[in-house]
Amino acid sequence: METTSSKNSTTAHSKSAYRVDIDGLRALAVIAVIMNHFNKNLLPSGYLGVDIFFVISGFVITSSLSKRPSKNFGDFLLGFYTRRIKRLVPALVFCVFITSILVCMFSAIPETSLWTGMASLFGISNLYLLKDSTDYFATSTELNTFVQTWSLGVEEQFYFFFPFMVWFTGFSRLTAKGARNLFWVTGVLCVASLVVFIYLSETHEHAAYFLMPTRLWELGAGCLVFLGLKNAAPFFGVIKNFPPLVVIVAVIAVLFIPIEFKVQATITMVLLTGLLIASLRPDTAGYKLLTCPPVVYVGLISYSLYLWHWSVLSISRWTLGIHWWFVPIQITLMLLLAVVSYRYVETPLRRSEWSSVRWKTIGYGLAASASAVGFLIGLLTLFKGHLYAGAINQLEERYGMKSSPNIEICNVFEDTDAATKIAPECGFDRYYGRPTIYLLGDSHIHQFRNSISSYAVSKKINFRGVWGNYCLFPAAVVQVEKVKCYKLQKQVEKSLLERVKKGDIIFIGNALYAHFSGYWGDQLYADPNGNSLTYEDASERYFQHLRAFADALVAKGAKVVVYLDSAQFDKLYTDGSNCDPQWFRPFPSKDCFIDSSVYLHRRNKVFSWVSGWADDVNKFAWDAIDSTTCSDGVCRASHYVDGNHFKDYYANYIFSVFIQKHSSVLNSSKNH
Repeated sequence: METTSSKNSTTAHSKSAYRVDIDGLRALAVIAVIMNHFNKNLLPSGYLGVDIFFVISGFVITSSLSKRPSKNFGDFLLGFYTRRIKRLVPALVFCVFITSILVCMFSAIPETSLWTGMASLFGISNLYLLKDSTDYFATSTELNTFVQTWSLGVEEQFYFFFPFMVWFTGFSRLTAKGARNLFWVTGVLCVASLVVFIYLSETHEHAAYFLMPTRLWELGAGCLVFLGLKNAAPFFGVIKNFPPLVVIVAVIAVLFIPIEFKVQATITMVLLTGLLIASLRPDTAGYKLLTCPPVVYVGLISYSLYLWHWSVLSISRWTLGIHWWFVPIQITLMLLLAVVSYRYVETPLRRSEWSSVRWKTIGYGLAASASAVGFLIGLLTLFKGHLYAGAINQLEERYGMKSSPNIEICNVFEDTDAATKIAPECGFDRYYGRPTIYLLGDSHIHQFRNSISSYAVSKKINFRGVWGNYCLFPAAVVQVEKVKCYKLQKQVEKSLLERVKKGDIIFIGNALYAHFSGYWGDQLYADPNGNSLTYEDASERYFQHLRAFADALVAKGAKVVVYLDSAQFDKLYTDGSNCDPQWFRPFPSKDCFIDSSVYLHRRNKVFSWVSGWADDVNKFAWDAIDSTTCSDGVCRASHYVDGNHFKDYYANYIFSVFIQKHSSVLNSSKNH
């Protein structure tokens, strides 16, 4: 966000351009964001406060550049980036430094937060978060202490090319057609950006959200509003007389629009923000509302408040949680930290002269960011775990894998050719003439790849694996929303039957309870001919095929292990580390616990066939329900990475328990 008004500029022309009402609008934006982050149900579209900031930034940055004479392009760029660094870097470094220490104290897994913090210091946290959002096992955004910095990344990337637009269109050089040129260039880019935003919102939602090119139209909208007002365009002559209070009411109304209409709400909010900036004028009710001293002050500290509000909320989720009785304390902390940052870091460092040579000022800013990155790297390496104030997880100490083959098995959707052939690149063939362990199924078997591949190495057994996100193996029923899955897994079946030999061990695992119980919402199934199937019919058809397929593998001399899931936490959207009781976390969320008797009753109905199938000689049922997860009538999520996947150390533990129980039979494979 363009973080500070020009009120504090030392140049006369900047002072004359200051609009106090813009700070009031910033206050509205940051309050909306904070309310949404406290409780999304309270203000469903409060996140659009960031979009308000984008429009404001486009307007203010264009206004700032409209009256800054420069000797040449180099002088112009140095001045521009000097101002940006002095305004953005100090408060960001301060927030990242303090928050990083806190997250290391209260989280046993601070890595994602620290990497995001490092990315934010160089303006690319939006790109890191985009990458993380495509990670099937990514840490919840609510627990990442630097998620809020994505919008800074968008703006900082915008700043890389906007000065070139402003200079080469002639706008900053005050040429006769400079403003018109910039208006049309920006307008064309805005249209293209908006089209891509709408398209990607349907096809790649995270890209539409995080990428600068898909947000350019919002920043550009602010630029267009300034240019339209500056040049007294007829259209802007009409809208600037619109009652601003009516627009403010409309802006607030949009903040209550359900998330399902986010694209429409975003476009509407950008248009309304542009209209509000254009129509705000003294002696109107809307102007008076936004220029109340308390409102203006919140706007002045909005950058620091935006940074710190998320730090407070995220650290709270790692500790005491978000509760109605704790909200006043959290709001007080947010305001206190924001005021300290604004008064003692942001403002004095922005006003001071770091160096009489501007490139040195830029260098100091980059050096400060680099130093902070070095500090975070130290927290990840030299001081890893040393700041953590919680009790050590004994299971993690014992079963955490200090080293592993780190095998990445093939995904049927991404590595289709290799996966369908179960090719060597889907694992390793290190031991000539030895048996092979095959790992097949969806993400619920994929989570054991390191544990099982390490076991294979220890027994000098070869290893290959194929998995698909939410993709059943073997292929018995068609998942209507994933028809491709059925076809690909059929090819995997064929390849396995052709390859399997005496002594091989086949692990088959899927989220069967979730697939056939409605745990993941309504799922549609059909037979290969396209006839619709109920859950009961689909599960019966699948299990009949699984039994027949397993028998065919056993007939070839293989052993078959069918993995049965552990508890599923359907309301858990955060890392299970947040469910582990600690002195600083006395009230883990109720979403961390489920009634084990109810869950086991439902699960056992799905797996009722297993007891008569497994013989513990050639066919095995691997039950992941364990006393460390479920005991005393309650199942706990503290060993989970999300609602239905284990952390690596716990996957290793669960596999170790299974191997210890069946070692004599399974180990006989090594003699073949």
